[in-house]
Amino acid sequence: MSALTVVTSFSASGDEVNTSAQAIIAKEINRQVMRYRSEIESSSISPELLAQSNKLGGVIRSVAFSPDGQMLLAVSVDGVASLLTVSDAKVVHSVPDREFAQYGGVYSPDGKRFATCGDKGARIFSLDSMKPLVTLTGHAMLVQGIAFSPDGARVATASADRTARIWNAFTGASEATLSGHSFFVNAVAFSPDGKRIATASWDKTARIWDAVTGEEIAALLGHTAPVDSIGFSPDGARLVTGAEDGSARIWQIASGKPVFELGGHIPPHVIAAFSPDGTQLATGAFFDIARLWRASDGKKVATFYGGLPGGVIFALAFSPDGHRLAVGTFEGMVQIWAVR
Repeated sequence: MSALTVVTSFSASGDEVNTSAQAIIAKEINRQVMRYRSEIESSSISPELLAQSNKLGGVIRSVAFSPDGQMLLAVSVDGVASLLTVSDAKVVHSVPDREFAQYGGVYSPDGKRFATCGDKGARIFSLDSMKPLVTLTGHAMLVQGIAFSPDGARVATASADRTARIWNAFTGASEATLSGHSFFVNAVAFSPDGKRIATASWDKTARIWDAVTGEEIAALLGHTAPVDSIGFSPDGARLVTGAEDGSARIWQIASGKPVFELGGHIPPHVIAAFSPDGTQLATGAFFDIARLWRASDGKKVATFYGGLPGGVIFALAFSPDGHRLAVGTFEGMVQIWAVR
């Protein structure tokens, strides 16, 4: 599949559909792709699509590489956690869980466990048995984000009940509740040293917390719409946020101020992530447009288009070596791109 593809809507049987919402969506995607044609063709690097999965379920809300980079965990909104081989995007294991696996998923740092979250809470599974080891319940509403601490001993969760929580990853005991957001908490991340936690919220802020005491350290203000994603740079000095105002921002943690903004996305959904070496950033948004940026100064280095008819990127993640980018889509598929 080329990086620039004109889309036609098709029915499940493969017949072309020229009416209804499908055709309207396809027409709008084609219009947006043409709008970005020069940007795509002038990219200094040309990402290559290496593999694309079959439909795994509903919208893919989360993707995460295993620590060795050989496997990928994808969580779909209809309650399926899929483990795929990175080389060909084929499913090896599938774990249906409509209560605890709908919105987020992550591998433990040692690669022996994975965690998912959903309407009822979160669960930690064994990769050997594919059975749950611990169930984390206590949030008053659905859990939308989850992260392991760097040592794998704790898990942080982000909930629509306006809080985040820190849990013991082996016993399931709740260790701290992070309270301060005034609306849904969408995403959570541990700093590389495990001493801080960052959260993103529908209250248009990102916040930094002490990972031991749960006390708020700083609130990052500037986005004008809900903040959907958050992540630390590998050195722990910066944060990246993606928001529904159509932008991603890079923040200096020491000052709490934005360093620069990555603009040009189509609202209302933007997600962003640092590469493992901290030299690149990836962003994804509506109409299946993804971009790579230079992390030092925010210069755009590549724009690419996945060519799927739904046209929304809901999740993305770099491989541990930074050479590949996994993208989760509205259509319930995963794409794996070579980006170096």
